[in-house]
Amino acid sequence: MEKRIYQKTLRGTNEINHRSNAISARLRRLLIVIDGRKDVGELRQLVPLDDMHEALDQLETLRLIERHQPTLSDLISNDVHQIKQSPKGMEEQFWGAV
Repeated sequence: MEKRIYQKTLRGTNEINHRSNAISARLRRLLIVIDGRKDVGELRQLVPLDDMHEALDQLETLRLIERHQPTLSDLISNDVHQIKQSPKGMEEQFWGAV
């Protein structure tokens, strides 16, 4: 489950902007850092909670977050990022040894 990525729903964004729901401060801190890019492990580093999975379940039940579904743009962006991180290795992978 550590590789799951969540994103705010419209309701979640409204909660951050207007504090319309009665959620605890700890859930609010977690909701603020959920951005559709960080996986559960990264969220845990930013907002260390003993019950991270329970907190995520609560936010999901309240429909403040949902699992992120990668778009084509996300996939392309990830590929470009990987190529930039290891140009020589990726170059050989895609074009063969030069």
